[in-house]
Amino acid sequence: MIWLALSIGTMWLLAIVARWGEARYQDRLMMMAWNYLVAGALSGALAWWSASPAVAPLTGALGVAAGISYALALLLWMIAIPLAGLGVSTTAMRLAVVWPAAVSVLVFREHLTAPQTAGIVLALAAVALLLRASGTGLRPIDRTGLLWLLGLWASSGANGVLLKVFTELGDPAQRAPFLAVIFISAAVLTWGVVALRRPPIRAGDLGRGVLFGAANVAGNAFLLLALREVPGVVTFPVRDAGIIALVSLTGVVLFGERPGRFGYAAMAAAALAVVLMSL
Repeated sequence: MIWLALSIGTMWLLAIVARWGEARYQDRLMMMAWNYLVAGALSGALAWWSASPAVAPLTGALGVAAGISYALALLLWMIAIPLAGLGVSTTAMRLAVVWPAAVSVLVFREHLTAPQTAGIVLALAAVALLLRASGTGLRPIDRTGLLWLLGLWASSGANGVLLKVFTELGDPAQRAPFLAVIFISAAVLTWGVVALRRPPIRAGDLGRGVLFGAANVAGNAFLLLALREVPGVVTFPVRDAGIIALVSLTGVVLFGERPGRFGYAAMAAAALAVVLMSL
């Protein structure tokens, strides 16, 4: 379980860096671009250092798809943070545990207990509560904000599904190349957009991107290691419960966020749901 605990800690660090950047009006695209450039370089160096085999077709296909969904989920998360707050946005992202859990059961024949089934139902109820949640102030999230949250939920779910599929069907010796393909693909995508938009380069975006990229590689490496030891139907819920709890508490205590009664209810329901799904 040590790999799972380390994955939770690094994902919490990512949330803090993202919230810090939003408070300083970061250029989201540039922060993403630096993040994926650093993550691609580190994961590529790791694959080379570990003398991993050449990238297999399945590894390449899943890695490119995951790179695209990773970039999309990160962008949607950063957009959602100022609209809905750190706690609510992260809860929406982590509720995507429903998707890989469903794939674990329906495709890979992992079995759900009664509490785990109740957890999935409660997770869906948490999604409904999020649709009623307030933002960082007293005004409700508008229709656009809800669409960002739903898009975040879907894209984050795709990430988990692709990681689970690779864990089940891919070669364990290809873990390092898989991460490298993910981050290099995301880097190519984001820097392609940068080349078209040509935003200014700022030291703050660079610094946060470097920190984010290093933690990104570590968190995903820890997650893949955890999935080799713990079933996906347990790994994803426990990981996401820890992240929801830590990030929600941080948003309220350190950043003074007030998600409103529906927001608090959604976070509580989500945390309980993922705990039930780990039983």
